Amino acid sequence: MINSILGITLLLVPFGSRFTAQKVFSIPSEVRISGEKGWTDWSYFTVGPDGARVAFIDPKRQEVRSYSLNGGTSSVMAEHTDVSSYAWGPTKHHPETLYVTETVNDIARKGQRPDEVNVPIAVKYDRSGKLFVSDLSNRRVSVFSPEGTFESSFLLPQTVGAPSDIRATNDGNYLLSNLFLDNSRGINAGYHCNFFSPTGKLLKSFAYTPKVAFDRNLWLGVYSLFDLDKQGNIYVAFTVEPVIYVYNSAGELMMTFGETPEWWVPPPKLEASRFRIRSEPNGFHGSWTRVIKLVYAGNGRLIRCAETNGLVEGCSKPFILDVYSTDGKLIAGSIESDCFPVGVDNDNMIYFLSVTGDRLLKTSLIEPEEK
Repeated sequence: MINSILGITLLLVPFGSRFTAQKVFSIPSEVRISGEKGWTDWSYFTVGPDGARVAFIDPKRQEVRSYSLNGGTSSVMAEHTDVSSYAWGPTKHHPETLYVTETVNDIARKGQRPDEVNVPIAVKYDRSGKLFVSDLSNRRVSVFSPEGTFESSFLLPQTVGAPSDIRATNDGNYLLSNLFLDNSRGINAGYHCNFFSPTGKLLKSFAYTPKVAFDRNLWLGVYSLFDLDKQGNIYVAFTVEPVIYVYNSAGELMMTFGETPEWWVPPPKLEASRFRIRSEPNGFHGSWTRVIKLVYAGNGRLIRCAETNGLVEGCSKPFILDVYSTDGKLIAGSIESDCFPVGVDNDNMIYFLSVTGDRLLKTSLIEPEEK
């Protein structure tokens, strides 16, 4: 499909010409995370490293559930329960209880037991099969074993937000995508990637809010996306610009790449005061082709996915994909798709979820022929 934008010729490549579907799984409605186009949250779904199971957030029930792709069975890993009638403290009966505050006589609020959640916003499997859960209202990160049982958790400091993505690093620490606020600036400013110890100690922050956010006065809509390769290198992108930042395992910037693609529509400039908290402008998130996923696909390949938001002329699909090598070479660009990447298994099979949440595609990347 050829499209002309402002005199520039843009070649839109169909999904099937770059990714081969090895298997398609139907996701039944009772375990589907979305039944409406455009409603699926990009961080609500994750694929296990064995490719045999997925975990997802049911936002209506506020539950974290697992689902067997082979057996078709589902189970609740963490639920949301109102336990406010119980006095809860670090006693011999409940030594494992976690607190938002440190007062011994606190009354537990919703979802504060270890196997509970209150407004979960992200789930992610690591390579060993452990599941990480970001709990927004309880301000904590919880870890579940590959068998689905609670293992540990830690509370987040007040200076950082709940993460929208989580990874285990090669040295046993955790990398979280959550804003570490810079109180010297008035908008969504700060470091977006943070290393934490398994006990919740903040070790290092990096990946500062990009310049475009300040130029356009974006006090909202600025989120980071990242993935790691097996060597521990970290690839970071932001929703507001088509740039990929490459950091080493210590969080030190090594390089950036990604020429502005022809399909890119930048976010609008917001004129409202940056020193006041304001509601989202009507239609704001649909006003640019924002980046929503960055996935390391194995074999030195990165997939960047953005929402088209109907702004790419001639493209009828909701997503557009670019495939890069980790050294910055564009391998395949402007791939139109009706699904978005949600993970890679240990065999480097790439999984895509349909926008309606009813299909999961297990795919492999078609490498271009050498010229």
